[in-house]
Amino acid sequence: MKIEITGDVYGVGDIHGDTSVLRLLIEFENITDCTLILLGDVGIWRYRDYKHFLKFDELCKEHNIICYAFRGNHDNPAFFYAPEEQSPIAKRFWDKFTNFKVIPDLTRITINGASGIVIGGACSIDRCIRRSFISEYRRYGNLYKLNDWWEGETLPNTNGIDETFDFILSHTGPRPPKCPPLTKDNCVFFERDYFLNDYINSENQRLEEIREQFKPKRWWFGHYHINQVFDFIDTRCTVVDINYLTPIRM
Repeated sequence: MKIEITGDVYGVGDIHGDTSVLRLLIEFENITDCTLILLGDVGIWRYRDYKHFLKFDELCKEHNIICYAFRGNHDNPAFFYAPEEQSPIAKRFWDKFTNFKVIPDLTRITINGASGIVIGGACSIDRCIRRSFISEYRRYGNLYKLNDWWEGETLPNTNGIDETFDFILSHTGPRPPKCPPLTKDNCVFFERDYFLNDYINSENQRLEEIREQFKPKRWWFGHYHINQVFDFIDTRCTVVDINYLTPIRM
């Protein structure tokens, strides 16, 4: 799947299913004629969650905004497959909107001539206190259930993609300097999740491999709930806080 975007583009930090702050920003700042990209943790768990986004979609139409969304670790992966792979329920979910659209994992995206790739997912450090669920989009009944954690939440497999990109849009990214490394001294979940350390280390290793594989100049992501711009080796990273907007431009 490929998406081409021109004009003003903004990345939006985690909204976790609450569009109220984002709608206020659009209205009071009179944001118009642009594209928004929700950087994961959109807050889509089950079919009825579409109700949270109906007013947002209407506002986007009024302001001539197209909003794209891809999955974070707090999103049900079953709703973020490519259109030809979606279940009838997932398709019916996205068909309710005109200006609110899905971006599946590993979608190639061009923004004002610069090439990029979208990489959803991340590790949940609090998985030990959330209910476990394997999301299978073909088992339609599962999409109605209230679930907190999906085994398919992690980063997708990027093997076989022999390309480089100007930028990456993802939910998680290299750990920002503002965030100290997670250890048993500052994260209570280590005491309850014996495999958490390996889980985190594996994701960090994958992020380094992704940077080396795609060699992006820029990288935008959410997940850490802070705002910071920093360099990761030779890639300039921008992490975006909850409900914040940041321009995506090279």
